[in-house]
Amino acid sequence: MKLLPDSRQPFLGLVLAAAIGIIGGEFIGFPESAFPTLLVAAVIGAALLLLRPNNLGTYIFVSVAFLGLHIIRTTATPGLSLSSRLGERQCQVTVTGAVVSEPKMAANGTVSFLLRLTSFEFEGRTEPSKATILVRWRSTPGFGDELRLSGMATPVAPPRNPGEFDMRSYLARSDVRRVLLSATRGTEF
Repeated sequence: MKLLPDSRQPFLGLVLAAAIGIIGGEFIGFPESAFPTLLVAAVIGAALLLLRPNNLGTYIFVSVAFLGLHIIRTTATPGLSLSSRLGERQCQVTVTGAVVSEPKMAANGTVSFLLRLTSFEFEGRTEPSKATILVRWRSTPGFGDELRLSGMATPVAPPRNPGEFDMRSYLARSDVRRVLLSATRGTEF
């Protein structure tokens, strides 16, 4: 059995190289200071492959490129930036943003929806942000409404029972790492 591509599957080797890079990106972490060096090495590798193309070099280049892209997409996100800024504790914040998911009504009368931030106010300072947070509120906004809300921002709770749905990891896949519990009326723009 041949693992390298043949005439019927010309991109199989590239797909395998990309998959190896993505899986490696899940387990390998680079400091942010290493990214300029990796970028220069990738440009040099691409130039060498243009001058002297070969299969092994192409597979290595594709694997390393996907590894770098995966690390960049999972480490430098707006949700992680907001989460590190707020810390692992509950804190009072005021946020401004737009509703980006259809609001869902719960049995207790609260509505849950995702809010993509344009800014947040924390400890007396207003900072821009492109993070998305989960909001629980006692009013019913529409999809696309721009809101200004105040409330307690908390980390998404992990599951408490075996077999319980893991909302934390589900939301983390969409880079949502905070829940805002708002009791205020809010301001609609």
